[in-house]
This record gives sequence, structure tokens and C-alpha cells, in this order.
Amino acid sequence: MNNKGFAITTMLYGTLMIAVIVVFTLASLTTFSKREESDFVDSVEEELIGTSTKKPIHDNLSCSN
Repeated sequence: MNNKGFAITTMLYGTLMIAVIVVFTLASLTTFSKREESDFVDSVEEELIGTSTKKPIHDNLSCSN
């Protein structure tokens, strides 16, 4: 392979790798931000209500006949 083709291929693969890294970084930041926001909302609800909003599933089930 000539040097010009090798240089172009290297640039293309380098650009592709940078794009993949940026996409994965943005995806992970979005997930982290959503999780932090959810934890913050849960803590505010807990303080306002006075009880934990994360109850076991059996506490939410009721049989009223």
C-alpha cells in the first residue's frame, strides 16, 4: 500500500474511533445524570412525605373484599 492511502486510512479510522468514544461518553453521562436526578427526586419526596417511597412490593398489595 502506498503512503498516501495508508495516511488516509489512518485518518478515517482515527476519526471513527473518536466519534465512537464521544457517543459512548455522551450516553454514559446521560444515564448518570438521569440516575442522579431520580435519586434527588426520591430524597426530596422522602423528606416531604416523611416516609421512604421505596417500599417492598408486599406493602403495596392489598386485598379488600
